[in-house]
Amino acid sequence: MPAAIVVATVVAVVVVLVAGGPDRVGVAMILLIGVPLLIAIGGGSDHAWQATPRPAEPPSAGERCLGLVFAMPAVLGQTALLVVAGWQVLASAADGDAVCAVAVVPLAMVAAWRSRQLGRRLRAGG
Repeated sequence: MPAAIVVATVVAVVVVLVAGGPDRVGVAMILLIGVPLLIAIGGGSDHAWQATPRPAEPPSAGERCLGLVFAMPAVLGQTALLVVAGWQVLASAADGDAVCAVAVVPLAMVAAWRSRQLGRRLRAGG
């Protein structure tokens, strides 16, 4: 998924630079810096989770509940971000602002990727 996000980011940057308005350089810089940073943070977090040794005995009910307390807000936050980004894409496309719609797609893809990672962690109990 990160490779697809990188491709979408490059396409979005090209579209923004070619067809964007007066603030196109700023939007392109946000995409070029923000999206890879979000990918790196998500990949590092996922790698750390995978590298963490698991205890031999299964977690107790209290430990699982504590894990849910920390994981659920993250999953719900990513899901909300995905919904908002998707809505922005649809609203921009409906208003005829295709450049804005294209610029938001990589951010929506990062949110979807992180939601999937966090959901996988939640199902694994960690």
